[in-house]
Amino acid sequence: IARDAVPHLEEMYGRVAALLYAGLKKSNASEDDLRRTCAIVLTNALKSLSAAFALLRTGWRLQPNLCLRSGMEATSVVIHLLQHVDDLQEFKDGRLKSTKTFKAAKAAVPPIGQLWGILSNEFVHIAKPFWHLQKGNVYAESEREMWQNLAGVADFAFMLYVVTELLFFDEVAEPQCWRRVGEAGYEQQWSDNIKTWRKAFVSIYKPYYHGELMETGD
Repeated sequence: IARDAVPHLEEMYGRVAALLYAGLKKSNASEDDLRRTCAIVLTNALKSLSAAFALLRTGWRLQPNLCLRSGMEATSVVIHLLQHVDDLQEFKDGRLKSTKTFKAAKAAVPPIGQLWGILSNEFVHIAKPFWHLQKGNVYAESEREMWQNLAGVADFAFMLYVVTELLFFDEVAEPQCWRRVGEAGYEQQWSDNIKTWRKAFVSIYKPYYHGELMETGD
């Protein structure tokens, strides 16, 4: 059914997994505690994405979004720690409230704000999706819930790559999402590869999904 969607998702998933593997290996070798900790957090966020996709493949429509919301919170923590290094020990001691990190994440990667809001309001809290009996049967090609879930997983994969590249910017030979500004600043700049992936996202999911990525296809 999802002939184009799954390879499209796998492409971004592969980018994230490869960069996390290389970055974690490098940060372990250099004893860079900040990046090692953040890489572990993002690796677990990637596993949340994998769990969401596994649930979706087995017919669950509601539960994948709970996994995505957990992963979103992990990316938020990483962005916060990159901007507030002094909070690393607070995080490792279990005293950093993840909700405190959202402001920094939303400012650095604005689409996080919209997806976080949707996942929190609609799925973490008991809202409209809980009003209906959730299906656990075979998908139909035209089923809106399936496509919305796939879009959410793909959208999160993209956000994970954006945050992972920022974390390991100095290790990326050809940055795809960021460029350095001054000595310590960064701003988003999409490569041709990323523009192509984003345009494919719009083409695949436009009838079913209205996330912020739709509005920024360039």
